[in-house]
Amino acid sequence: MEVKQRVGVLLAVFVVVTAAVSAVGFWLHHHFAIAYWVFDLGSFGPLAGGLAVLALNRRLGLGARWVPGLGFNVQVVRRVVLAAATALAIVLSCVQFYTFFRWRMKPIDLPLVPHPLALPGDSLTIILLVALGMLIGLALQEFGFRTVLQPSLRSRFGVVLSGVIVGVVWGTWAWPAWAGVLDRFGRTGDALGLLLFLAAHYGMTIAVSVFLATLHSNMRFGHWASAVAFRLVYGLGFFLILDEEQGMWQPMFAISLACVAAAAVSLYYYRRAALAERARSARDKNMDPAEPGGAPPLERSTH
Repeated sequence: MEVKQRVGVLLAVFVVVTAAVSAVGFWLHHHFAIAYWVFDLGSFGPLAGGLAVLALNRRLGLGARWVPGLGFNVQVVRRVVLAAATALAIVLSCVQFYTFFRWRMKPIDLPLVPHPLALPGDSLTIILLVALGMLIGLALQEFGFRTVLQPSLRSRFGVVLSGVIVGVVWGTWAWPAWAGVLDRFGRTGDALGLLLFLAAHYGMTIAVSVFLATLHSNMRFGHWASAVAFRLVYGLGFFLILDEEQGMWQPMFAISLACVAAAAVSLYYYRRAALAERARSARDKNMDPAEPGGAPPLERSTH
């Protein structure tokens, strides 16, 4: 019961601080164009939530963990590449999904983007500034979601349950998506479209969180780098080819389906690796006579 209570307090601290700080950021984000195009000011919310959990960790006995992302080794590089490749595969899968069903994609027209820091029509500068702003915002977000909240929950729960919890928190926090679908519902009154969008939205955030939980298994550091790499490729891809923040359920459904497929594949290989590791440990234990409970060495017959 004590562990469950601490998990509840940890989640409460993270959610309350994240919501309070994000509310201010989202308000500024909505009212000032430069805030919208430079980077998502609501991203300070998860950063503040993660810092609050770490600051109150000892005082409240939260049992929180912080897994930094600043160290690099071969494992981290490989998983950063895998994260980016998976994100690209998800984006391309959605393109194929749209092509198969003959749904109309809405690629962004970069020369018409009203970026306050770039000249009109300068597509290269616009995409570079968007990528930089997205990188800053994602680094702030993933500090809270993937270097504090996820490993803290993962130390108590499995990859699926911890991924579900992080996915629900992240999906609820993502106000721009909510704002788009609620605005569309206010104009059309399409309750079914609203429900389909929200189901697909939460399916996407949960699936991505489960994927990242499996990706981060057995990593001592590098959570930050791999999570940001995944979401940068993922975010830029959908920024360029789909308009998933306009409250339409079709784009979100396609994204969710691709993310669920990626999570299912990663979970399959994670389970298979875990079973192989257990089998290897059991085999090594039985082969080592010095190990308590191990099989005794065979004696050679003298006959």
